Amino acid sequence: HTLTIYLQQYKRMVRSMVLNETLDAGPTPPYQDDKQISLMTGVIFDGHPIGREFGSVKIQPLNTYERGDTVSTTFVTGNPRNNLMHDKTFFTVEQKQVDGNWTVVATDANWETKFKWERQSTILGFSDTEFLWEIGPDTKLGTYRIRHFGYYRYILGGVYPYTGSTKTFIVE
Repeated sequence: HTLTIYLQQYKRMVRSMVLNETLDAGPTPPYQDDKQISLMTGVIFDGHPIGREFGSVKIQPLNTYERGDTVSTTFVTGNPRNNLMHDKTFFTVEQKQVDGNWTVVATDANWETKFKWERQSTILGFSDTEFLWEIGPDTKLGTYRIRHFGYYRYILGGVYPYTGSTKTFIVE
């Protein structure tokens, strides 16, 4: 029965476009995340290997890439379920500008990016996340880096933010 409703809404939208009218946005859906039932166990705690902190880079990207290549890097991370990052991002791809500032060119919301989280040790709470960026054919040449944003759960309670960044690499 949803087809009838879709057709009705499309008819309203087409009519308003033809007549150059503005439609009312309608009601905002209620926030229901806190009422969802989950069968997944909660995050008990996160840990990191001795000598490495949350956000440290375990596998750095290569020094240079070309358009069409895929950049891969791995960070020591907390469980992404510690903070689902609504209206935020787990990672950014940033290009260095002439003035030395960094500009975000991609986030985990882009089609050309992916991230794969994997628990390395359940007992010790170690996790790694691999971030991937497929360099598009229209990507500007230059210097780039990948930054990671996350949260870890401390064993004695509390969830705390951390960040990390790769070394720079060049797209040529």
